[in-house]
Amino acid sequence: METGSSGNLGAALKQYTKRMREIRALSAPRLEGLNTAEAYSCVLKKNFENIGKLAGENRSFISEVLNPILESAEPLDDETIRLLQDANEELLDAAEGESIDLPIASLLAER
Repeated sequence: METGSSGNLGAALKQYTKRMREIRALSAPRLEGLNTAEAYSCVLKKNFENIGKLAGENRSFISEVLNPILESAEPLDDETIRLLQDANEELLDAAEGESIDLPIASLLAER
């Protein structure tokens, strides 16, 4: 998962956040219309399969793109700093009163 440039990094960070929001939504399915335990079980199974796929994509992004940036001793350019700050704000999402991914947001803030 190569980003190549700041523009690609920004898009990759947005996709990471989007996947995290989707994981959160899939983790707590709505119960409306699920009248039996079997129906609920089917929804959970499908959702957890999707969560596994999304989580795998996020793990790849973290190991291949984000960790090298966070672990680098090199100073970051202004654009990369701005992108990391923007991603940090999205992951904390104060407007919605929730944190999408507090551990990653903390790592971004430290860098």
